[in-house]
Amino acid sequence: MRKAGRDIDLIISQDDYHALSEKYPDNKKELYGDLGFIINTFEIWRSIALIDYDFFLKDAVEEGTVLVVSIDRLLWMRVSAMEVEKYKKDLDLMKEYYYRNYRNQCYLRNIV
Repeated sequence: MRKAGRDIDLIISQDDYHALSEKYPDNKKELYGDLGFIINTFEIWRSIALIDYDFFLKDAVEEGTVLVVSIDRLLWMRVSAMEVEKYKKDLDLMKEYYYRNYRNQCYLRNIV
C-alpha cells in the first residue's frame, strides 16, 4: 500500500515452517509469540499476531509464484495494529482505496 514500502511479510504454512526449521535451525526468531526465521534479508513467519497461514490464504491473489494477501485481510492486519503510527497511516490509505473503488460514484456526481 505504501509507495516506499520495502518491507514484505512472508507467511508460510505449518509444514513449510517445519521444513525450514530442519534446514535453518540457527535462524529461528520469535516475536510476541510468532515464530519465524531470518534467512538472508527475509523474515519468514509461521503467523502474524498469532494468526496463521490459512487465515491469510483466504481470497489471496495469485501473483506468479506467490500469493498476495487480500485487501480485506490486510485491512484486518492494520486495524489490529493501528496504535502504531505507520499502520494508522496504512489505514488511511486503505480507506481511500475503498472510497475510490466502492462509493456510489453516480450518487456523488449528482449531489446538489
